[in-house]
Amino acid sequence: QNSEGDIIFPGNSKHQRELSNNLSIQPSHFTVQPRRHQTVKVKITMPKTSTGEYFDAIVFHRVGTETTTSAPLLLTQSVLTEIKAKKTEKYASDITGLKARYRKNTGTKFTVTTINQGNTTIFPDGRISIFNSKNEKIGDTITFGKDSFILPLNKREYIVEWERLLPPDKYRAELTYTFATSEKGIQKLIFYTIK
Repeated sequence: QNSEGDIIFPGNSKHQRELSNNLSIQPSHFTVQPRRHQTVKVKITMPKTSTGEYFDAIVFHRVGTETTTSAPLLLTQSVLTEIKAKKTEKYASDITGLKARYRKNTGTKFTVTTINQGNTTIFPDGRISIFNSKNEKIGDTITFGKDSFILPLNKREYIVEWERLLPPDKYRAELTYTFATSEKGIQKLIFYTIK
C-alpha cells in the first residue's frame, strides 16, 4: 500500500496475511469474445485457526496475440479479495511520524505517518487543530483520512495541506487520530515557530 493508498503486490513477493494458499478460481483460463462476459467462481477455504483479516489480489492478464498498435498492449485487471474471521479481529494502530513545515506563500504542510499493527483493515479519521501562543484556536479543524483505509501490517503517509497564511508566532498543532470505534483515539502534539 503506497502513500496514496493504492494496493501494490510486488512480483513474487509474499505478505503475511495472503490468501493464495486458500483460494481457488474456476475457470483459471478462459476466452471472452467481444461484447460478451465470463463468470468466474472464487472459493476461499480458511483453516479454523484463522484470525483477523486475510487479503490478496486476483489478477487477470490478457494472453495471446498482440494488438495492432505500435506498442504491445496487455490488458490487466486486478480485484482485491478479502475475508475476515469473525470475532478474532485485533485493532491496533499508531502514529509513527508527525512533521509540520510552513512556507510563506503556501501555508503549512503536515506529514502524518501511520501504521496498522493489527490483523484487520482500519479506517482512519484524523483531525488537526492549530493554536497560537495565546492558546487561541486558529481557523477550523483540519481533517484527513476520510474514505481511506490501511491494510493489516501496512504503513500509510498522509500529506495534509493547510493553505492559511499565518503571522510570526509560536504554534501548537494538536492531532487526534481514531481508527476503530472500539478503540481509544491517539493524540499527538507538534510545535513550530514562524519567524
